[in-house]
Amino acid sequence: MMHDTLKNPKFIDTATLLHFFFGIISYFILHIFFKFTFYKSLILYIILHTIYELKDVYYTYFKFYSLRPIKSSNFLQFGYHSDNSFYNSIGDTVYTILGFYIGMFLSKINILFR
Repeated sequence: MMHDTLKNPKFIDTATLLHFFFGIISYFILHIFFKFTFYKSLILYIILHTIYELKDVYYTYFKFYSLRPIKSSNFLQFGYHSDNSFYNSIGDTVYTILGFYIGMFLSKINILFR
């Protein structure tokens, strides 16, 4: 599948699938488990996801490196995967919201709890 970089931006990349599935899981966590209303769950999830995507934007566009790290074994060193385009952040957000709605659909047809 495609890989997004600042020099070669992609709306959808391999991580987009993870965002989609996390949207489904987040619906069940926020709406089913914590019993927030659908709209409160959706708004809270969009806020949390936007914070996550702002981290990518910060490390890609605002953090300056003399040499961008390729990989890191330190989980807290987020900059090593920061070669993400703003275009991809929008795609990840669209697909994670789509996943959230698919979670609602799966819940309504009771496909996961038979």
